[in-house]
Amino acid sequence: MVEKRDDFNKEIEKLSQSILDKGQCEFDIEEFKKSFFMQSSHSPDNIESIEFIEYGSVKKEYQPNVETFGVKIKNKNVLLSDIIYLMEGEEIAKIISKEFPELTVKEIESAQRVMTVIMLGLQFRRINNDK
Repeated sequence: MVEKRDDFNKEIEKLSQSILDKGQCEFDIEEFKKSFFMQSSHSPDNIESIEFIEYGSVKKEYQPNVETFGVKIKNKNVLLSDIIYLMEGEEIAKIISKEFPELTVKEIESAQRVMTVIMLGLQFRRINNDK
């Protein structure tokens, strides 16, 4: 048996395509949650966590002409990719190495970088060159 667990990624792609096609994000929280639970369990931790997450736009002061759409903290200007980026580095790698002592710090740092890039891949950027 093969189990493919990409429903959440497909939902993110659908949201991005909606922005491309219609110029706006048509976010349905129930569809978002449904796709999340299709690839994960309905554990109490997952149920609680998804309540704090949404798909939406974020603007940064240092890039006033860029609007980034992605998975973010609900009602905040913080993308999950920003959080994962901050988790890169030797300090977190040392914590992980306690669970996986067979991995080197460099291997763990490489995994951290790949996770950041994966999260960035779930994002969509709209650039307004008129500003």
